[in-house]
Amino acid sequence: MDVVKTRLQTQGSMAAMGKEVVTSVKYTGALNAVSRIYAEEGIMAFTRGLAPRLALHMPASAISWTTYELVKAFLAEGNFLSDR
Repeated sequence: MDVVKTRLQTQGSMAAMGKEVVTSVKYTGALNAVSRIYAEEGIMAFTRGLAPRLALHMPASAISWTTYELVKAFLAEGNFLSDR
């Protein structure tokens, strides 16, 4: 779904940059994009950009979950109410 989202978001910007790759709106929606990508490029097209996405999302998720667990543990101890 990330490939579909990226293609839908960038299809107009490449035409604006003067590239001949995309001259008009290629996809009319998500389902249209999925069917056209599969028909034109095959199933492997949906894995493009997987490594950079994982390199971005894995550290972000780790930081988010660590922060969540630390705040949850801090609030469970009740130390924040002891100063009142």
